[in-house]
Amino acid sequence: MQVFKLIIRLMLSKKGTILMYLGIFLTLTIVLTNNGDTTKSFTTSKMDICIFDEDDTAESRALAELLTKNNKTVKVKNNKDAIIDALYYESADFILVIEDGYSEKLKAGETEELFSTYRMHESYAAVRMEQYLDEYVSSVNAMQITGISTDEATEKTAELMSEETEVNMSQSEKKSWYGNKYTFYWRYIPYISISIIVTVLGMVLMVMNRKEIRQRINSSCMRSMSYSMQVLAASMVFVLGLWLIFIAFGFILCGGLSGIQWLGLLNILIFLVISALLASLLSAFGLSENLLNLMTQVLGLGMSFLCGGFIDPSLLSDEVIAVSKFLPAYWNIRVSDMLIGGVKCTASGLLTAFAMQGLFIIMLTALTILVNKTRHSSAALKKTAVA
Repeated sequence: MQVFKLIIRLMLSKKGTILMYLGIFLTLTIVLTNNGDTTKSFTTSKMDICIFDEDDTAESRALAELLTKNNKTVKVKNNKDAIIDALYYESADFILVIEDGYSEKLKAGETEELFSTYRMHESYAAVRMEQYLDEYVSSVNAMQITGISTDEATEKTAELMSEETEVNMSQSEKKSWYGNKYTFYWRYIPYISISIIVTVLGMVLMVMNRKEIRQRINSSCMRSMSYSMQVLAASMVFVLGLWLIFIAFGFILCGGLSGIQWLGLLNILIFLVISALLASLLSAFGLSENLLNLMTQVLGLGMSFLCGGFIDPSLLSDEVIAVSKFLPAYWNIRVSDMLIGGVKCTASGLLTAFAMQGLFIIMLTALTILVNKTRHSSAALKKTAVA
């Protein structure tokens, strides 16, 4: 059992990576779970603004009144140091100076040098306010061109820009079999499984597949079958250990599991096996550590985004869904969505999703065996040729 013990020891040396990913997973799940039960509402955001009206005319006062109606006004002394301090300490988001002569230029249809603005940087709030001012001036000028007086144009523009749009937050009426607490827990499993298993197990298998180590093993009295079985046993211990951790998380986060909910745990175990096979396949190519880490993030994040782990599948286009069906994470998340009530759950649907994951297991196993045999055969041929 020397190989088995060596692999377990190598895995334990990566416990920092394992704990890091588990900590991220647990933290995100707890935060999103606590926020998932709250009723979301929409409120219009308001800015903290200060207006210096140096024109002091009916037109400038009309603009100032419109801006103060939709935003919060703050008092700032009209000097450079006070303005800089207010922006730096974020007591004001935007400071506007309506320049002297604003009314005359507005009546003449001019749009330049009407205002001076102060801001710390090109923030979203600053850009939004400048766009608002541009729309206001453009609207007034457009109305004046039609023959409407400036006073009437500013009044009509203020009415138009004061109109509010009613926003309703739609919520699904579907009830989750697990409750909202389970949603994020199940959907993030594919990402965390790939991140941990491919990073840790893949790295360990790459070490075991190094040329000098394989040569020592091949020259020893250990049989090839014994070596393979010990590697398989160590990998199974690692996968089952993670599965037990996820079961414990399920009890902690969701208050226990019962009945059909155990299908979700079976679904987790299946994807852990798929992740282990991905790690075995990638390690068979003899990738570098940096490239393996890159492939881990590409696979984990790519599948999670394309297959509905991080984005609700209902928001994905038909084209993306069609592509994601060729990835194992899609069918894993499909099972999760059926169990939490996101899509209609049927026996045939569950069997199809589980069967598709089984096909991926068979395919990845075959590819791993093929790549290993090809690489070892090539190495043997090269060795013979050199001799």
